[in-house]
Amino acid sequence: MAGTRTRRLASTVTAALLLSGGVPLATAGTAQAASGTASATGVSARWGSGASAVEVTAAEAAHPDGTTEADVPSAALGAAGSAEAVRARATGDATQGTVTSAASLDSLALDIGAARLLTGAVAASCTAVPGEAPHGTATVADGTFTVRGLPPLGLPADPAPGTVVLLPGGLGQLVLNEQVRDADGTLTVTALRLTLSDAAENHRGKLTAASVRCAAGAAEPAELVARVEHDATDEPVAGVALVATALPPAGSTGDTGPPPAEGDSDADAGEPGPREGDKAHEAGGTGHGGGGDAGGPGAGVAGERDRAPLPESAADPADPADPADPAEQSAVPSAPVASADEATEAPGTSEAADTEGAADTPGALPAGECVTGPDGACSLGRLGAGRYEVCVAAVPDGYALPEQPCRRLTVAPGATATAGPFRVTGGGD
Repeated sequence: MAGTRTRRLASTVTAALLLSGGVPLATAGTAQAASGTASATGVSARWGSGASAVEVTAAEAAHPDGTTEADVPSAALGAAGSAEAVRARATGDATQGTVTSAASLDSLALDIGAARLLTGAVAASCTAVPGEAPHGTATVADGTFTVRGLPPLGLPADPAPGTVVLLPGGLGQLVLNEQVRDADGTLTVTALRLTLSDAAENHRGKLTAASVRCAAGAAEPAELVARVEHDATDEPVAGVALVATALPPAGSTGDTGPPPAEGDSDADAGEPGPREGDKAHEAGGTGHGGGGDAGGPGAGVAGERDRAPLPESAADPADPADPADPAEQSAVPSAPVASADEATEAPGTSEAADTEGAADTPGALPAGECVTGPDGACSLGRLGAGRYEVCVAAVPDGYALPEQPCRRLTVAPGATATAGPFRVTGGGD
């Protein structure tokens, strides 16, 4: 009975793949690498008019288009004062889609008629990671604003975002740790913004010290491949159909199925990649995945009737949502490979899927399917980083499904991850 079902599934998946030229019909949420953007400005001032007008910008950096580092030993701010040791940095990782920007100065001295602004070190930073809101910080050390004849007004060294300080005599205001988020999520952090009113006479205008901006890009797609070997001979097995399903992030409300049990095979494994978070959804989205002619949530997997049976040990009460669980496979970023058999394998662990299957996990989405070639390997596609379940959907005539037909693994941005090797029996052994 199992052999009849296996042959039917193999025919369904193979037919689906032949219709698409031997490649997966679709991959849900296939990611495209895109660099994030970051910029930083050490100090900028603009005030006055006519011959006394001041317009200065010192130390600018930008990523990916521009100078990534800038240092200005001393920036003159007209006749009013100067900023010392002004710096700007903007960097990023195109593979990960992350960016960081930073701006700082060692000291600022500004005379505004009868008032004076003095600070020690002023700094701002901004970091952005795909799938997360950008994060920024700002500090202002030893800051004071003094109006002749009045006690100095001290400035907080570690101001809360959007701290406003009204200046004496109606001269204007200071905004410390100003944080502005655009509609697209881009974050701008300015450690110190000085706005001078008409009461400042010839100095009416504004100055910013340590201003940064950042927006994450999209991580480079990950390559997910699968391997199948004969349990007795370790030889590769061709013609095995596999399907991949994108799982919701670990610990999310969709990750509610019975826990998986540990497997006993080797797999591509390494240190856990960057945070999974919403990255798992980069592998989600829409698309045919295993739908269409293949039927259901994966090629050849039409429902409970056709799903490969799992051992009762899959009901192990270990928590599958714990990222530290050694039963979760993981992969670290590596150079993309042309084919699955070129991937470097390392000792590791894998896990059997729960008895309900990923298709019954809320938030799970079809991701890709493939049939192994003579080398016993096939590619399930270039997918977004995240958590996946890979299952053997069908095997050739004469073979039996693996004892553990499904495995879960975590894929890092830009990584090549291998599911398996799955081990089958039969075939004349």
